[in-house]
Amino acid sequence: MKLFLDPKKGNCSVCHVIGKEYALFTDNKFHNIGVGADKWGNFPDAGRYAQTKIASDLGAFKTPTLRNIAETAPYMHDGSQATLKDVVDHYVGGGTSNPHLDKEIHALDFLTFDERADLKAFLESLTGTLPPNVGSPADLPSVKMQTAQKQ
Repeated sequence: MKLFLDPKKGNCSVCHVIGKEYALFTDNKFHNIGVGADKWGNFPDAGRYAQTKIASDLGAFKTPTLRNIAETAPYMHDGSQATLKDVVDHYVGGGTSNPHLDKEIHALDFLTFDERADLKAFLESLTGTLPPNVGSPADLPSVKMQTAQKQ
C-alpha cells in the first residue's frame, strides 16, 4: 500500500483515490494513460473525445475501481493487458507516449522487481465481498459537499 500511495513511487492513488471516509479506488474521472495509442500517437478508440470533441480527452477513459480487480481480467478499456503483472509492467514503461498522456503518468522503471511484485500483491489484496450498501462517491456526503463547494 505504501508503494501505491507514495507520489515518488507508484503514485497510483492520484487516480485510484482512497478517501478518508471511503476507499472506492477511483476518482471517477477520465485519463489518458497511454493505452490504445499506436506508436504514432493515433487512437483507434478515441475514448472520451468521441463524446466531448475536446482534444485533451483523446484517449481518455474512466478510471475503474480496483475493488476485486484480481477477478476482472483482462484489463484496460480494450482488454490489452491479460494479467495484473502486465498492468504493472504497462506503468513501469510509462504507457505509450502521446500528446494527451495524463501529466501524472510517467515511467516507473526505477521500481525494483520486489516493489513491482509488492504492488501486484497489494492489488490482489483488494479482492473480497463488497458490502450491500456501497454507493458511488457522488452518493457520499463528503463528496456532495465538495461538489457543492466547487459550484
